[in-house]
Amino acid sequence: MLFPTMKSHSSLTAWAVAVLSSVLPAQQPTAWYQVSANAAPGYNASSVRLAFDQQRGVLVLVMLSSSAFVWEWDGKTWTRINPTPYPNLSESFDFVYDSARKVCVGLFTYGNTLDTWEWNGTVWTKRTTSSPPYRRWFGMAYDSLRSRTVMFGGSDNSNTAMTETWEYDGNVWQQKSAGGPSPRIYPAMTYDPIRGETVLFGGQRGIGLNVYYADTWTWTGSTWVEHFGVFGPANRAQATFAYDPVRDRCVLFGGTASAGTGDTTTWEWNGSSWKAQTTGSPAKSAIVAMAFDRKQQQLVLYGVFGSSPPEPHHWVRYTFPDPQAKWAAFGSGCAGTAGTPSMAIAPGSLPWAGYPFTVNVTNLPASSLRVPFGLLGASNASWQGLPLPFDLGVIGMPGCLLHVGMDLTFPLSAPTGSTTWSVLLPSTPAFVGSLVYQQIAVLDPGANPLGVSMSNAGQAYVGFK
Repeated sequence: MLFPTMKSHSSLTAWAVAVLSSVLPAQQPTAWYQVSANAAPGYNASSVRLAFDQQRGVLVLVMLSSSAFVWEWDGKTWTRINPTPYPNLSESFDFVYDSARKVCVGLFTYGNTLDTWEWNGTVWTKRTTSSPPYRRWFGMAYDSLRSRTVMFGGSDNSNTAMTETWEYDGNVWQQKSAGGPSPRIYPAMTYDPIRGETVLFGGQRGIGLNVYYADTWTWTGSTWVEHFGVFGPANRAQATFAYDPVRDRCVLFGGTASAGTGDTTTWEWNGSSWKAQTTGSPAKSAIVAMAFDRKQQQLVLYGVFGSSPPEPHHWVRYTFPDPQAKWAAFGSGCAGTAGTPSMAIAPGSLPWAGYPFTVNVTNLPASSLRVPFGLLGASNASWQGLPLPFDLGVIGMPGCLLHVGMDLTFPLSAPTGSTTWSVLLPSTPAFVGSLVYQQIAVLDPGANPLGVSMSNAGQAYVGFK
């Protein structure tokens, strides 16, 4: 049997997802994509934080509600973890992954204390080491070069904002600075391992004070440096901040603007300047967390969006290899009764994700009994163990070559000797950069002993717009 079982256009999406590109290179356009996940964490939380556990290859989400709930994301499924004991009910916390000791470190405000807890993937352990003085609404990041958890700012129990910098080496907390950024709460912080510095952006002067910052600072381990005069995100607090090693950028999302409204913009910091990303955005939220999933090679954002009722949303941000759609013909066909079938991209048509693209097919026999078939494949190198191109002369088609895999086939109609073939591509952002291969086979009695002729082939590179 020359052709596999016929499949419909509705089958294309499932097939396409299975042949996504693997590793996506840096320095290319990106976009957010919402994920539908089974048993996603809920929305009844006052705060959420995300950290990627490199040892176990999972994202760890901590939510504060009636207790410190733990959820883990393995790239496919959210799983609720119910450990005991767990950190006490807290009004404020932050949470990072310590790659040197292979544990997650959390600072939890409880009563009049600031407690240090560690999560190893199985149990919470409360550290007896002395912690910084009581404070809440501070920022944290993990310095992987110096193996230190860095904490800045926050507010004491009299609602006085702080300007202290503390570091934790796994044994003790030490105050490292009392200067640098002005006193503030809710600063956004992350660590840039390429430049070896902790990056801080924005924050709020204090509870009840309508003063929001838009300044950028970096901490080297001994000194804070302000980046004066740099154009970037607007004033905001409670933004989420994470380093993307694929693009070598610190990525900032959301936050609360000075007018009291949520922000939905995404910005990238390259070590010296900011640039806004405009390829779509999640909705606004003041309860949001972000981390880079090194196993899946993508940024993951989890937050609570809306209010009637609020909805938990899970987003990922893909990096595209090259956003420009392309199509090119290759290979040669073999003659039928009306000449050699020829395939070419239709004028003005290109293979964009989420859109149909069309090829024109000519030199076909003008007969309803001589049916052309579109062949769509994920490869032009092999198909079901056959190396491609494959010489079809062995089955009675001398001079004919199969150039593409026959993963999907589409019957076409050409009563006038020509036809068009439109393919609707999935809108899944991760499909961008994939290659799809096409060829036409024509049931054409008299063309050769088997009665089938072949066209040249085409290579479609899926772009994004």
